[in-house]
This record gives sequence, structure tokens and C-alpha cells, in this order.
Amino acid sequence: MSRQIKIGIVGCGHITAAHLNGFKELKEKGLLEGVSIEALCNPTAWKAESFRKRGEGPQQQCGVGPPGDPMQAAPVWVSDFQDKLPAIYSDYRQMLAEEAIDTVFVLSSVFTHHQIGMAAVDRGMNVLIEKPFTISVKAGWKLIEAARKKGVIIGVAECVRYNPLVRMIRWCIEEGYLGKVQFTIYLNVGGFWAPDKIIAGTAWRHKKLMAAGGVAVDWMVHFYHWLRFTVGEIAEISGFAPTVEPLRVIRDERGQLIEQTDCETDDTLSCNLRYENGAFGNIMISWAGHGEETSLPPIYYGSKGCIKGEQIILDNQKPQSLIQLFEQRADPQMKERFMPRGIGNNFTLEILDFLNAIREGRAMETSGEEGVRDLACSFATLEASAQNRPIKVKDVLSGKIADFEADINKHHNL
Repeated sequence: MSRQIKIGIVGCGHITAAHLNGFKELKEKGLLEGVSIEALCNPTAWKAESFRKRGEGPQQQCGVGPPGDPMQAAPVWVSDFQDKLPAIYSDYRQMLAEEAIDTVFVLSSVFTHHQIGMAAVDRGMNVLIEKPFTISVKAGWKLIEAARKKGVIIGVAECVRYNPLVRMIRWCIEEGYLGKVQFTIYLNVGGFWAPDKIIAGTAWRHKKLMAAGGVAVDWMVHFYHWLRFTVGEIAEISGFAPTVEPLRVIRDERGQLIEQTDCETDDTLSCNLRYENGAFGNIMISWAGHGEETSLPPIYYGSKGCIKGEQIILDNQKPQSLIQLFEQRADPQMKERFMPRGIGNNFTLEILDFLNAIREGRAMETSGEEGVRDLACSFATLEASAQNRPIKVKDVLSGKIADFEADINKHHNL
């Protein structure tokens, strides 16, 4: 019999459906044996109740973001994949004290991650935390050290790592198709949240003490992980992270103002990277930008060719599909390692890795340390902007440079 894993979920907001759909797919694949969600918790209890049983309870919130965004995942209920209905809580401390659980998913706002994570770890529970891992690098290391002492598994829900295309890019580079990676490029300006929308409809994302940073943290932990996974560790970052739109708003379909908030965090980022292996990179990303969106997919240039999105273009050859190349040339063991049972959903793969890490007593791919390393890149970007000089990521990771997060740590008693 598989080890029993009893889960409590804290935070039932827009991202919760994406995770529950992952559980549902694991059930359909026969990979959820011994796993049960025992409790759902949210400060606004009806949001937790809305995920409990299909056909009962409050209606789930409408998703936010552009089509295809995980926060627009299809509605799903715990009753879709298990018979036992979870208990409902509005206070995570009560849930941790009363429920016979051994594992906690922290899907709440980032400023609560270290508090809820630490409370669960102190009780000897395994913990998976939505990205960004914690409110600061210091908070992340404290949580990791506590988990080590307790001997529990702790990870970050960094879904980018489990994106099939990202995994194929990693394989392609490892197999030497590009030769030596020389530089990377990424550009995305404008888009769904431009020029001045409140991101994800949650104003706290624009407050430094609650979100740590704007696009440099909320979005760039994703892309820094993407680059670290495919190219290698980032040694140094220079650049700027300004606030282009100082006021963020929500408007209704008629354009009438519903909510507004001052923006304390960056909404735009322009930076240069130097990788430890000698490659370099350039990033331009913004939640601002009037008029029309401008975008390039992640691009890699190597000594033998380049990757642009889903295409690989080698010297003196026609463009070909990276997906087809992987399907034709990757060995079965690699395919099973990256996409077991042919699963292609990021969240399903992420949850499976976490559950297997618990079962096997090992770190998951997106361990807590991975989450802190992503944060260190984000904070190095913010330090570089504030100090107008290149910042070594290792100095942020070690705490040698921590000026930007000092007031965050003080506010949260870290």
C-alpha cells in the first residue's frame, strides 16, 4: 500500500483551481492512491467552501488574467476526485491544530507564506508553497533550515519547471544541439495587465511590504527559474526596475473606476545577466505600456544555432519543431523522467513530484532552496536598480547584500 498523505490546503483563491485540476488528473491516471485532501482553509470561508463539492455551496470566483492563464483554470471540486469531503476552516492555525494532516499546500498571498509554512513545519508537516517562495531571501532560508531540522519535505510550486516545452529546451541544450549557449533574450511589454490594471485584481501586489516587489518578483521568479533550469546559474545582474505607472486601477466593462491603488513596486524591468558559464542575457519586461503589446518568446543563441519559442534553427538548416525533435530523438527514459505517463500539465507534474518526494524521502525538483535561488535573482535585480550597479547573486543569496529587503524583514520580524 502507498504511504498515506493527508493534505490541508491554505488559500483558496484564483490559483487553487489549477492545483485541484492537477489532483483530478492524477486520480484519472491512477497516481493518487493513499492521498486525500482533508481540509480547505481560507480567511473568507465561503471561498474554501466553493471548492468542496460539485453542485453545492457558493459559486467559485471568476478567474482572472488572459485566456490560458492558470488563474483561469476550469472550475473543479474536491468531490470530483475523492469521496470524503474536506473540512472547512477560516483560520489555518485551527486547521493545523485540529486536523490529522501531514502535508500542507500554501496557496495564499506571498506575505503569509513564511508564517503559514513555519507553523506547518514546526508541527512536522511537509509543505509546498506557491511562488514566490517567501517574502524575502532571509525568510526563505529560515524556513528551509527549520524544515531540515524537522526532517520534512519543503518545496516551491514553481510550475515553469514542469512546463513540457521548458523541459524539452533543457534536454536540447544538454544534448548539445545548440553547442555552447552564448546569450539569451526575452521581451514582453504591455499585454493583458497594461497599461495600469491592478495585477490579478489584488492591490496588495503593488505594496512592497506585502509583495516584496512587482514584476521583478511576482513574474520574474518564474523566468529566472526558467533560465537557471535551462542555461545554468546566474552570476550577476545589472539593470533598472522602475515604476512607470504610479497608479493602478480596476475598471468595469463600461470603463468606470471600481478600485485604485498607489503602486509602490516596480512594474517594468530592463536588465542584463551574466551566467556562471560565461553566457549573458537581456530581459525587458513590463506590466505597463500603452497602445500595443510587444513580445518575443524566450530566445537562446548557441554556437550551433538558436531556439525561438517552439522552434530550433541550426546553422544552414531549416527551422524545425523542438517538440518533434524531442519526440523523435529523446530516449524513453528521458520522456518518462520529464513527463511521466505522458502527463503534459505543469501543475499535475508539479504535484506528482511533490507527492513522490514525500513517498521516497527525497527533495522535489523545485525544492525550497530552488525557490530561494529564484528570489535571490529577483532581489539582485531590485538591488541593482536601487544601487545603480551590477549585483552578484551570491551576495544576495548569502545575505551580504540585503538593503532592499531590510525593511521587509523588519516589518515581518525576520
